[in-house]
Amino acid sequence: MFSSVSFGEWTQVAGDKDGNIFYVDFERMRIHNGYRYIWDLTDRIEPSNAGTLSTSTYRQVDCKEFKTKYMQFVLYKQPMGEGSGDSHTSSDEDWVYPPPNSIEETIVKKVCEKEISTK
Repeated sequence: MFSSVSFGEWTQVAGDKDGNIFYVDFERMRIHNGYRYIWDLTDRIEPSNAGTLSTSTYRQVDCKEFKTKYMQFVLYKQPMGEGSGDSHTSSDEDWVYPPPNSIEETIVKKVCEKEISTK
């Protein structure tokens, strides 16, 4: 398990065997109608086939059913979501149940465990 390391708003929540790091912006997490809405970030060691080094994803999380729905994602040619990104709205309206022991499962667990400030 990885410890939480903060880089600005991003908090590290996981890493994979290839050295890619996964973050969540807990400061921007919101709750509406029982769902949590978050931005997460994937920071890659090597560029993807499309040449992206990082991707930020806006998603809806259902902690009661332990599932997630992708709403928007932004592809970046630079690490840590820097530079101008290429934004896309998800056309898939289906909920996704994260596979056991996956990065997705770790992200959903961390998001659902996080206490929300009622400022």
